[in-house]
Order: sequence, then structure tokens, then C-alpha cells
Amino acid sequence: MAKKSSPRHVDSDGNHIHNEILRSVPRDECDVIFSNLEFVRLKSLQLLHDAGDSIKSAYFCNSGMVSTLTVFRDGKTVEVGLIGKEGFVGLPLVAGFRSSSVRANVQIEGSAFRMGAEAFSESLARCPKFALRSSRMLWRCKSHRLRRVTAFMKLKNDSPSGCSCAPIEPGIIVCP
Repeated sequence: MAKKSSPRHVDSDGNHIHNEILRSVPRDECDVIFSNLEFVRLKSLQLLHDAGDSIKSAYFCNSGMVSTLTVFRDGKTVEVGLIGKEGFVGLPLVAGFRSSSVRANVQIEGSAFRMGAEAFSESLARCPKFALRSSRMLWRCKSHRLRRVTAFMKLKNDSPSGCSCAPIEPGIIVCP
């Protein structure tokens, strides 16, 4: 006899859940979280939100990959993050921000579970374990970003041309 999947591993429409954050939602918080999720397909190069835009939804990657990019004044971009099934797009929402400093583009097509920004904020307030897991993603991301900024600054300052860029906080660099 086949073993039946745990309710945390399949949504109400039968879509398998591979996202690690969603799979870790405790049973007592499942109804609140899963009732606000919508399964969506992600197409290659699809723009989820642009730098400076209002974040309308959080996307819990189920398969595929999403790049986060810093956009410079001249239009050039630098990839500052890559999100797969271990995370989600819309991290500023955890800290109460409604806009993003980065662009989020689908790098490798796949699928995600989308939750509206308001529903996400309400879920954080009503589901403490979900909120804790989401907050850990925020701090892990900040830590990785700080290491990348430090490496970038060292590389640029050691180069013959130097660099006039200045970090104003972890993960945010101002370039004239």
C-alpha cells in the first residue's frame, strides 16, 4: 500500500510542495498559510518586481531559480542573490518594508506559491513559527550580502583604479 503524502507536502489542488519554508510550516499554522497560497508558473526572464517597485506578492519558489539584481543608475545590473526552493522572493516584507531595493527576475523557469503582500504580513502576525523561519531567511540573506559587499569593496580597493563606491549599510552600496 502506498504511503499517503503529508498535508504539508501537497496543496489543496494536488500540487507538490518542494519549498523548504512551506514544508516546515507546523500543522497548527498550515490552514492560515496554505489558504493564502496560489500555485503559479514562473517563465524564464519573468519580472516579479523591479527595484523601487511596491512588492505586491511574496513568491515561495517551488522549482526553478530567481535572481535578485542591484540596478545601477546607468542601467547595468549585478546579481546579488539567487533564490531557489530554500527561500522566497519578497524578503523586505518580513521587515515591514513595502518596496524592494532589488529587481527579481526568473532565471530558470519553474513554479512558485504566491501569497499577496497583505496576506503575508497577516500570516507573519498570526503564525509565530512561520514568522521566525521567514526572519531567519532575512538575517541569513543580510549576512551573505555583507560578505559579498566586503569582498567587492576589497576587490575594488585593491584594483589599480580603486573604487569610489561606499557601503552605507550591509547590502547597500552607493556609487557616484
